[in-house]
Amino acid sequence: MRKIKLVIIPTILAAIAVFTACVDEPNDRAFPADKYFHDIAPVPVTEDYVVGAMYNEMSPGYWYEVVNNQVFYSMPLAYTGHPLLGDTTGVEKNGGYYINEDYSGGGAPAYPDKPAEAQGAPGKLLKQQLQWGEDAGIDFFLISWNGKGTDTLLFNYKNTWTQGKPKIAIIFDCGHLLSSPTDSLHTSSRPNYVKTKLLRQLDSLKVFFDEPYYYKVNGSVPLFGLDNYLRVNSVLSLVDTVRKQLGDVYLITPTVTRGNGYTSPEYFVNIKNAVSIGNDVKDVYLFRENGAKNGTPHIPFNAIYEPAMLTDNYSRYGYDNWRRNFFSIIDDNYSYWKQKMESDYNIEFIPSVMPAFDNSKNDTTSNLLRLPGTKTRLLQRETNGSLYDTYANVGKKNAGKNRIILINSWNNYRQGSGLEPTTEYRDSYLEFTRKYFKKN
Repeated sequence: MRKIKLVIIPTILAAIAVFTACVDEPNDRAFPADKYFHDIAPVPVTEDYVVGAMYNEMSPGYWYEVVNNQVFYSMPLAYTGHPLLGDTTGVEKNGGYYINEDYSGGGAPAYPDKPAEAQGAPGKLLKQQLQWGEDAGIDFFLISWNGKGTDTLLFNYKNTWTQGKPKIAIIFDCGHLLSSPTDSLHTSSRPNYVKTKLLRQLDSLKVFFDEPYYYKVNGSVPLFGLDNYLRVNSVLSLVDTVRKQLGDVYLITPTVTRGNGYTSPEYFVNIKNAVSIGNDVKDVYLFRENGAKNGTPHIPFNAIYEPAMLTDNYSRYGYDNWRRNFFSIIDDNYSYWKQKMESDYNIEFIPSVMPAFDNSKNDTTSNLLRLPGTKTRLLQRETNGSLYDTYANVGKKNAGKNRIILINSWNNYRQGSGLEPTTEYRDSYLEFTRKYFKKN
């Protein structure tokens, strides 16, 4: 079977044009609350699912306040859960679980809170994470790459990865290529410079595609990303550039998430930018032929994925049975996307699931998934994993032809959504993950 390189392209598209973005709302689709509240039935695993986990590369700025590019180690940030690999309770910067330091070649500091496997030589943290990933049945870690900072991690994969361990796939984030909010590949004051830099960075990505640790979708390289549509005036042109530069790639873009977390394909294909061309301003419909309002819709990707659906729509329909309402909304959203993408565009839909969600320590003002009148988040962890089980069933029910499911996340402690073992739950969520998505 022909192999395809997997590439996710979320940020590159948004990085391109002078605009004001909006959507023709009449063409949107709202959740049909009068018909579709339902229980989520168990979905048995008759064949393994392909499981990707969104991976956060740690740095001091993840754990501590940063002001004007300076890290203040006296100002630790709050987060949910205490990683077994170490937390921020130590002295100065050596108290943190810093992937960059452990990959740098200087050796990992001896943190009292780390397991023995994580002490000593460079790459030990990654080695432990890869072992845990294999235990959980993770097929690949999804890592964001923006042309800098991540190469150390990727090259250390080469020294640490062994057969059977999770591979990698990349989210290409190229928002850093543009220097101002009005920059774009087409309207930048330095368009040739920006485009040349983009092509150079795409070239540097190709170094990793042939490595045995890069995950393939039927032999093609998957690339995630290209989601910053608000600064693009030609999605087709951008995707064509990427394909010419990278060759046989499986391009995967995210859905566009609105404030309430619920969006639709109708909303997606009617995204438009008010593009400044000389002294004129013209509406350009990014996913329609010739950019025209009545042009034929065209989505030039191989797949589309939902990164996270933190919907608060459940609140409109009562809190007495919020679990049923919440998962009904997500299930309806996923199933509709899947049906429309497959039937109208021949595009795979990739659902995501969350093991938990609790950002209350990191963001005390956030109302995301909060029960009314309380500080309690809806998707807090349970010792038996029942909420995760329900979310997993939603994902399995709506998986596409390649049976790919993304887990958000592997190690996002700011949102309390990680699978990685903590002192509170140890490796229980690794066990749940294998149970929910693998035959054994």
